[in-house]
Amino acid sequence: MEFAEEYYRSLEPISNFLRRNILRLVGVAGACALLSFLICQFLVTKAYQSDALIMARTDMSSSRLEGALSSLSSGLNLGSGTSQSKQFEEVLKSRDLAARTMAILLEKGSKFKAFYGKKLKSDSMAGSSFIRKALGVNRDGDFLRLTIENEDPALSQEILTGVLEALELYIRDNILTQAKNTEVFIKERLEETKEALAKVEKKFVSGNSRVSYPEAQRELQIQSGLVDLLSKEYEMSQIDAKKNDVVIVKIDEPSLPTRPSSPKTKLAVLLSAIVGLLLGASWSLSIEGKRSLKIK
Repeated sequence: MEFAEEYYRSLEPISNFLRRNILRLVGVAGACALLSFLICQFLVTKAYQSDALIMARTDMSSSRLEGALSSLSSGLNLGSGTSQSKQFEEVLKSRDLAARTMAILLEKGSKFKAFYGKKLKSDSMAGSSFIRKALGVNRDGDFLRLTIENEDPALSQEILTGVLEALELYIRDNILTQAKNTEVFIKERLEETKEALAKVEKKFVSGNSRVSYPEAQRELQIQSGLVDLLSKEYEMSQIDAKKNDVVIVKIDEPSLPTRPSSPKTKLAVLLSAIVGLLLGASWSLSIEGKRSLKIK
């Protein structure tokens, strides 16, 4: 009981302070919150964010996907141990992809074309830099959430759609190039192995005294096996080179934003009200201090 009385007695100065200065505290906090609201509504330009969710295809050979991403990221100086999501992220932020995106958007004669001529003064470097800075990439396990924020909601959606189209073409080109290079490499190895097999067969038939029959037979079997193996690999590489796979899946298509993503008016008003309370409390404490000095 005594503890409760002491506790309430200790709170009495605070309650008296609030009772005397409540109007000042509420007034300063309300003024700060109102000022913040007016600034957000009339002075800060609203921006709209379009977003899309993508992931790597699961029905594709992981070795082909990893190989394609490695070839993409090699030009970006990424380590060989870099994850697929990280490699996708670096590719999305690359200058090459930004340039491809800009070319796609300009070719379509879209909103970006007008924006490019008016805001970016038809500067290709400025256009590429704008796309790279505007594109947000957030990793969530195997998923990537892409965002574009702009004053025009339709332009945000259009730019993000262009980014995804450029990404598909970019990866597809690299996969086909890699598959073609693999096909050429296997073809060369197959021809070399066939020549080696022909030489072994010639030795085996001629009965060269320097090579024993078991050794010639074993070498013949090895070369024949290599020819069969490389022939199958060559057929598979030809199939891969003719495929036109896209290795990303759009889980969520680029959205058309209906509400501004910034400024965050509610958060700004709340923070401003808190700052106003602190300012009001400081002001009230200074007044209370001056009053106590006069009384003494």
